[in-house]
Amino acid sequence: MKTKNLYLILISIALFSCTTSPKANVKGTDVQKQGLNGPVKYVKTELYKLLPENDILRIGDSSLMEFNALGNFTSVKEFLSNGKTIKEKKYIYNDKGLLIGRKDIDNYGTGSYLNYEYHYDLHDSIIEVIISSDSFIRKVKIERNESNFVIKNQLSQSDSILETSTVKYDDRNNIIGENEYRNTNILTKSIKRSFNKQNLVVKERIIEYQPWDTLTYENLYFYDANNKLVLVKEGMDKDSAYIEAIYRYHKNGELKETVVTPKGSSYYTVLREVFNENGNLINRSRTPNKNRTKEIWDYKYKYDSNDNWIEKIEYHNGKPVQITKRTIEYY
Repeated sequence: MKTKNLYLILISIALFSCTTSPKANVKGTDVQKQGLNGPVKYVKTELYKLLPENDILRIGDSSLMEFNALGNFTSVKEFLSNGKTIKEKKYIYNDKGLLIGRKDIDNYGTGSYLNYEYHYDLHDSIIEVIISSDSFIRKVKIERNESNFVIKNQLSQSDSILETSTVKYDDRNNIIGENEYRNTNILTKSIKRSFNKQNLVVKERIIEYQPWDTLTYENLYFYDANNKLVLVKEGMDKDSAYIEAIYRYHKNGELKETVVTPKGSSYYTVLREVFNENGNLINRSRTPNKNRTKEIWDYKYKYDSNDNWIEKIEYHNGKPVQITKRTIEYY
């Protein structure tokens, strides 16, 4: 039961964290994935902490995201309050605009880096990723079927296969099965999916083979008449405890509200988020049971002419605690 409760806590956090970026799963350019509008050239973000004892703003960390004319990253930098670059990502593209390289630099302590090389087939689909540093080289090889869908991934290092994953499709190209293996044949996770006539997943059955236990559970998905996801029941097994996530939407289709509630547990916290019609988070709350203290965060925004926010004020239990300012330049 303790294992189950820990699992529910982790799932609840994962569901809640996913909702904080409602456009995180959007397909398209990096600009679109960041929830930005228009031909963005760069976004400079500066964080200011409000010191409660004297209402003085203290400069915090900052960041700079730069994009090319196609809307994809060319560099991402994170800065400390003293202006030092603490992390950096550099992106390289070929003549087709395909990402062929990325370098991640971490300047913390003695510093470290990771290089990524991306290789494509004749259909411009990724078939190999090489990840390297000064201490190792790892390769991810990707196999595709005749329709160019991924059917197998293998992660190797020094010619030894570390992990393998396989994918199975139905005749509508829905992913109905996934297996994960340690090395090539030690099964660690199995997923089976069912879909409705609209090709929306309605059920997942998952088995995790762990050293201390085997977890078997199901995830159920429910949709409204517009094929919008409205309810998820996650982590269901023979035990009565599971996670319920409810989704509501604005008339324009943007996510309006999420409510994540652990069910069947004597000790739980209800997590709620509310978004405006621009897709920006405006309220977040944690409501524990058993008369424990409720926490509320509110967010107020200022926007530019492209409906991108340029200032965000965060309030915690009614008191302002942080201001984030963004400078956005366009092509």
